Amino acid sequence: MGRLKDKLEVEIMDLAIMDETIDAIGTCLEHVADEFAIGFAEWFDYLDSNYCKDYTIKELLQIYKKENGL
Repeated sequence: MGRLKDKLEVEIMDLAIMDETIDAIGTCLEHVADEFAIGFAEWFDYLDSNYCKDYTIKELLQIYKKENGL
């Protein structure tokens, strides 16, 4: 019975490590998304308003991504 208990404790520790890893990945992805949103907003802010009228936001996003190699 001791072996089963030991194995379960190891499994629980592995799950805790996975949770920490998932949290760290989530934090990293959130940072990347924030940086992307800020970059797009700053780029959009500098565009000529007449230029913007010719495109939808979705099209402008694609242009921004292409210009930034994303």
